[in-house]
Amino acid sequence: MEQYNKPISNDEQLQMALNRISKAVQGEREDELFYDYLIKEAPTTEEKTIIASIRDDERRHNRMFRRIYKDFTDEELPVDEEEAFEEPESYVDGIKKALFGELAAVERYKIIRRMLPGPYKELLFDIITDEMRHATMYNYLFTLNNTMKNSSLNNSFMRQKTDTTIDTSNFTPDDWVKYITPLVNRALAEAKGGINPEHLYQEFILAGVLIGLGKNPQEAIEQVEEWENTGTSKLLAMSKMNRYFEMQKQFTAEELAQYNGKNGKPVYVAVDGIVYDLSNVKPWASGMHFDVVAGKDLTAEFNSHHGIKKVLENKQKVGILI
Repeated sequence: MEQYNKPISNDEQLQMALNRISKAVQGEREDELFYDYLIKEAPTTEEKTIIASIRDDERRHNRMFRRIYKDFTDEELPVDEEEAFEEPESYVDGIKKALFGELAAVERYKIIRRMLPGPYKELLFDIITDEMRHATMYNYLFTLNNTMKNSSLNNSFMRQKTDTTIDTSNFTPDDWVKYITPLVNRALAEAKGGINPEHLYQEFILAGVLIGLGKNPQEAIEQVEEWENTGTSKLLAMSKMNRYFEMQKQFTAEELAQYNGKNGKPVYVAVDGIVYDLSNVKPWASGMHFDVVAGKDLTAEFNSHHGIKKVLENKQKVGILI
């Protein structure tokens, strides 16, 4: 007798989605330890910032999953504090693991999205978009570090002690090309990661100038990064911020309007071009504080009330308003 697949009812489909959501939030504690490890091992401030932004997104995703689960079951998902964590063999191996983890999550979340009703599909779409962006970020970090790791010239030049002096007075043009090859490799890796050209040119041309003044490649790039991170160079710091924002989720006014705290949506507001998540701020829990409604550009409202911007301190930045 010919067999037919039994159609899945809406209730069965929803239960399958909830089971997958329950699995999606498992391992939260392990994930936190994993992010702590990557941030600790990341060799530059830029990489630490990127990983921390991904961690903050994942925390928000877990809150969203838990909210969806509670909306349908009126129950809280338990939090397991006893999860084990095994460190990767290296920072690069950790980045590689994270990259493939993000890609796998995209496929899992696509299935959940198909099973959920109505507005919850949009929540999953936002999560999936974030996961794809995270994969791009991790790919950039992996390319950057793997290129540096596999460069034999990087071992001989970029890892020199700062008190080691190389006599460049008799360098031929080819010697100079070989000498700066680690910087070229790094620049190529950053370019593949989508870094904006303005900052890329500033960063590495300055490093080249410093090499000409007597610094070795490692000292040169570290000096430029110090100028960036400390704000000694305002122009470098500004273009670096542009680089950071290019990696952030971009919201149009129409997209931002969806995040008004209604129907399980997060509470987002834009102030001075930055989009903040105020979902966990009690006065904003309903999506409205006094007569001010979330899901909008509230720059004027926040700037017109003395001290109100303090509510944004340490709040998660989820993107930029374009």
